[in-house]
Amino acid sequence: MILEFSIENYLSFKEKVTFSFEAASIKEHPDHVFETEDGKYNILLGALLYGANGSGKSNLIKSLSTMKDLVINSSKDKQVDEEIPVEFFKLSTETINKPSSFEVAIIQEGEYYRYGFSVSKEKIHREWLFTKSRSKEILLFSREFLRESNSYDFNIHHTFKDSDPIDPSIARKNALFLSVNAQFNGNVSMQIVKWFSAITFISGTNYSDFIEYTADLISEGTHRRFILEVLQAANLGFHDIKVQKKEITDEMLTGLPIEFKKLFLSSKNRNIINIRTIHTKRDHHGRKVGEVEFDLMTEESLGSQKFFALTGPILNSLVKGSLLVIDEFDARLHPDLSKFIIQIFQNTTNNSRKAQFLFSSHNTQFLDRTLFRRDELFFIDKTDRESSYLYNINNMSKLIPDMPNVRNDASFEKDYLEGKYGAVPFNKRNGRQLNLWDLIKD
Repeated sequence: MILEFSIENYLSFKEKVTFSFEAASIKEHPDHVFETEDGKYNILLGALLYGANGSGKSNLIKSLSTMKDLVINSSKDKQVDEEIPVEFFKLSTETINKPSSFEVAIIQEGEYYRYGFSVSKEKIHREWLFTKSRSKEILLFSREFLRESNSYDFNIHHTFKDSDPIDPSIARKNALFLSVNAQFNGNVSMQIVKWFSAITFISGTNYSDFIEYTADLISEGTHRRFILEVLQAANLGFHDIKVQKKEITDEMLTGLPIEFKKLFLSSKNRNIINIRTIHTKRDHHGRKVGEVEFDLMTEESLGSQKFFALTGPILNSLVKGSLLVIDEFDARLHPDLSKFIIQIFQNTTNNSRKAQFLFSSHNTQFLDRTLFRRDELFFIDKTDRESSYLYNINNMSKLIPDMPNVRNDASFEKDYLEGKYGAVPFNKRNGRQLNLWDLIKD
């Protein structure tokens, strides 16, 4: 489970921001919070992220996705001569030559870890890993690049050496020491990489890969019942699914240029998947007289396609107890379907393994105290220098000294739309309007 993640000097984030899943000491929706086994933390099952277009919502999500990619892939051979894919905050002279920083605090297999690193395109500048004994943090390892000697200084605790006995000198400048340790089966490092690997990231407007993923789960049969139950509850018009797979053969590619044939035949996935939705056919009395198959990709709505695509990752997250992150969560979905997905995670019967979610949205209907706690509703806004900053309803008074605390009985949606919480496209209190006709000249 994730406790928090932080970023600094990455994309639109100049200053350090921290997204925390630790629950505040408030009383609403206690079923949205779970206590860790040791009783030390109260953790939110999920959070929703709001902000104007261009405020930095997608950048915040991309920061965690980038961190995952670096942890999993930086030690692979193909990365030997490649730049590290990070982008510093470009709108300040202070940040041009500074590295970008990423950090997470997680609990994995009952153990607390705080892991982070600072990187530029050329190299890892710093890397660190802490654990906890009782309430005290213990450094497991640190790594720092020394410009004078063009080498790294390592500080490695003996307990980490025992579990991950890897020679630190084999880590390249553009590779994370943790990733190298995991590649050589270091126990602690593998646990952290395992946590990152379980996170699923989805773009709410580009989800086609997950249609095939969900179809594979149905064709395997193991989770077919769960997926059908969710699809039927969504009332999309069909009551069953058929998944047909055909392997691409030489005969099917007859007539294509040889280069294309080689490309198709060398692909790991040589299957063509056809997903058929099953609808009921009725007579003029409304009596069932048969069934009709529709093609999911050509005869069903974009919203139905997206909901189908999401059911697989939702199942995966619930089974693994992992984090599901969706940018533009509600795009193409009816608000009731979006709410249905949120409530799947908030239902402790369905979510017995403490899966967590982070969704970004523009749908203000979810700013509802009957659906969310104040500490689950986050906002991203920008300063007058275009750097993004983060806050939630519950801690707004800390961010803005003259802003009173938001009461639990406040109308969250109404107040947000009136601009009281910020994170809107323009200052509504000023009533800014344009008279475009005055700008049009003959």
